[in-house]
Amino acid sequence: MITKAENDKTGNYIGTIWLIKYKGKDMFVTDMALGSGGIANYFFDCSGNHLIWRRGESYCPSDYVGKKHFYVDDEKDFGNFFRNVKLDVVIYSNIIKP
Repeated sequence: MITKAENDKTGNYIGTIWLIKYKGKDMFVTDMALGSGGIANYFFDCSGNHLIWRRGESYCPSDYVGKKHFYVDDEKDFGNFFRNVKLDVVIYSNIIKP
């Protein structure tokens, strides 16, 4: 994803990638559009698999990041976790801050 962001001319890879830890497992979250036109965040495991919400998923960035998916055991717990997590471990960003 970082390589694609470095070479992107479409605007689909403008954003930041953060590392978070959920129940002892590393996950990556990005605010890059990945072809969605503006979905807020995408989550990936360390193998590049995309987190799919079992209910309500309206867009999957498979064409941008790979074809495999994973699910969390408790979506409500994960949602509460993410609302309260601090995105302070930046892995990559191509956002220029003034």
